[in-house]
Amino acid sequence: MKKTIAWFLSLVMVLSLTTGAFAATGSVAGFGGDVTVTIETDAEGVITAIQAEGPGETASLGGEAIKALNEGALAAYVGTKLADADFDALDAVAGATVTSNA
Repeated sequence: MKKTIAWFLSLVMVLSLTTGAFAATGSVAGFGGDVTVTIETDAEGVITAIQAEGPGETASLGGEAIKALNEGALAAYVGTKLADADFDALDAVAGATVTSNA
């Protein structure tokens, strides 16, 4: 899953070089359904918001992992110019063994 999210974020970075301000959403299959990541940038290509959602994930497992991702790794990208964001540094956050092996 982390490779899919990193790929999506890299694609968003490339798009930002040509389009200015925009929002994009990508999704990947999670254990309880799709997990989506939405990223928004301003006209200068600075990340203004980035959020992961997985409403079908078990609240106490995958839900906690998504919460940790939003409050930690993804939140750290807000305010960063998309072209300078190091998405390769993004690592898996898991609340269960199944999630870790996804």
